[in-house]
Amino acid sequence: MVDGAGFVLDNENDSHLLLEIGMIVTLAELHIGEKARILGFKTGKKEYQQKLLAMGLVPNAEIEVIRVAPLGDPVEIKVERYSLCLRKEESAILQLERIG
Repeated sequence: MVDGAGFVLDNENDSHLLLEIGMIVTLAELHIGEKARILGFKTGKKEYQQKLLAMGLVPNAEIEVIRVAPLGDPVEIKVERYSLCLRKEESAILQLERIG
């Protein structure tokens, strides 16, 4: 479902529909220099979701991949005016849409 503030994924069916049409990507699928918009979160660990929200990873926030560690983990991203490093496994909860 889409509202004025962005995507609200009410259930797994909404998430699967967006995934099937190629709109949703994960941080692991992005390359250095690519930008994405946060659509929402997968269902799961609420505590970790709250932690990501507190770090500024909120729906409609734009992120950019700055660099990736030599073995592919962690990934440094730019959110607003600061950098943040996330492990790919932990960031899999984010549902992203590529932009520009």
